[in-house]
Amino acid sequence: MKGRARLDWDILPLEGAGALRFGMTPQQVHALLGEPRVSRQRPALAMATPTLQEMYLPVLGLTYEQAADCAALVAIGFGKVMTEVSYAGVALFVVPPDEVLRLFAATDPTPQHVAGSIVS
Repeated sequence: MKGRARLDWDILPLEGAGALRFGMTPQQVHALLGEPRVSRQRPALAMATPTLQEMYLPVLGLTYEQAADCAALVAIGFGKVMTEVSYAGVALFVVPPDEVLRLFAATDPTPQHVAGSIVS
């Protein structure tokens, strides 16, 4: 189905998740996942870089930043329905949130909770 992301989603810090790697172009991602359900350009605001945002089903959001000649993947976001998302063998949306925070704190002593998301 168009825009449906079906992969194993093991998070690798500073590398990516599943088969996705930071720095990939949209074309490389599309070769893995197919075409996104939604794709939109965001212009540069103030000092920010222009971005491209793409959404896949069930709830996978990707953000690319525009470099000199191409866009590169810089952020991967998951919705809670993606129960296959894991880190260090722990299914992040299956276990209690406190367990996820303890897991992240064991790896990163300063994880942050920002607008409903954990950033490590």
